[in-house]
Amino acid sequence: MSTPGIASSSANPVVESLEASVEYIRAICPPAKLKPRVAIVLGSGLGSFVNLVTVEAAIPYSDIPGFIPPTVEGHKGRLILGHVGSVPVVVLQGRIHFYEGHTMTTVAHPVRTAALLGCETVVLTNSAGGLDPKMKPSDLWSSKITSISWVTTRSRAQTSNSSDHVSPI
Repeated sequence: MSTPGIASSSANPVVESLEASVEYIRAICPPAKLKPRVAIVLGSGLGSFVNLVTVEAAIPYSDIPGFIPPTVEGHKGRLILGHVGSVPVVVLQGRIHFYEGHTMTTVAHPVRTAALLGCETVVLTNSAGGLDPKMKPSDLWSSKITSISWVTTRSRAQTSNSSDHVSPI
């Protein structure tokens, strides 16, 4: 299979794994049914956000080639395809972490897959704001990176204009 957006290469296991993920997901929810535009990665405590999604398909990570189920409490490990209002989305309900011993290539795999499914925007959530002593639980903040260009044939991402801009919501 050749996936638009990445150069197919039987010699590149990262590309092969991404293609297998996309092929599996599209077999369950083809682009004619839903082509997601926004990916939302849910961190700890936000798994119930899926209650706001009109769900077309819910797929356990354990069923998707290349996906690893999370082990951190509160990370359910499901890929949800659906709509939030009129916006087609893919919701990653939980994730794996680099600090758990996974490679960055493996950690980035679900977001790269979302990009290949058609997502042009990603919303990442986490509890990093808790590192600021002026913030309390449930405070919201945003961090803006204007551009991320995933290099799918390598295990790194290139960012531009990542000035560590942080602004409260």
